[in-house]
Amino acid sequence: MNMRLPALLAAWLMTFICGGCALPTGGAAKDTPRQVGPANKGSTKGGPASGGPASGGPTIRSAELDELTRAFANRYVGLLSSACDALNKDNPDLVQRREAQELLVNGATNVYDIASNADAFTRVLDLIVVTTLVSQVWIDDDRATEVFGDRAEVLVRALHHGRVEAWALAAQVLRPDQLDLLDYLLWDWRRHNPDMARAYFVRFSNFAIGRG
Repeated sequence: MNMRLPALLAAWLMTFICGGCALPTGGAAKDTPRQVGPANKGSTKGGPASGGPASGGPTIRSAELDELTRAFANRYVGLLSSACDALNKDNPDLVQRREAQELLVNGATNVYDIASNADAFTRVLDLIVVTTLVSQVWIDDDRATEVFGDRAEVLVRALHHGRVEAWALAAQVLRPDQLDLLDYLLWDWRRHNPDMARAYFVRFSNFAIGRG
C-alpha cells in the first residue's frame, strides 16, 4: 500500500468532518444542532454504533456534546478504577498489582487530559482513539490474560464496555462512512505500530500529522 494513503485519508477526514460539521464555539452558536442517528450500525469497532448525523434522527447541540464527552470521561475512569480495584483485591502478586496501578494512573490521567480540551469534537476523536487502542492492546492482543491470568475478565469487560460506549458517542456526530474511515485509520496505525503498548498516550493528531 502507498504509505501516503493513511495520511491523505486522515487529512480528508479532518477536512471533511470539520468543514461540514465543525462545532462552533462561543456565544449563542453553542446551541447549533447536530443530527443524531439511531443505534443500529453493527461494526468491528467493539459494538453497535448509530447511523450518524446523516440518518435524519434527533439533533445534538454543541453544549450537549460538551457535557456528553466529559460525562463519558468520568464513566470510563470509573469503569477502569473499579476493574483495577478488583484486580488488586486480595491479590498477592506484586507484579499484577503494579500493572493494575499503572494502568489506572495512565488511563485516568490521559482520559482526563483529553476531557480538558476546549473543543468537544476533538475530545470525541481522541476518546475514540484511546479507548479503541487500549482495548486492542489488552483484549485483542490478549495482554490482559498474559498479565492478570484468571483475573483478566473484569478488565476485559470494563475496557470493552468503554470502547463500545465511545463509538456510540462518536456515532452521534459522525456519519457511517466517517466512522468507517476512522476505524480504518486506527487499524492501519496498529498495523504499523504493533508493539505500542502505552496506547493511552496516543491522540488523533498522530494519525493526521506525519504519516508516510
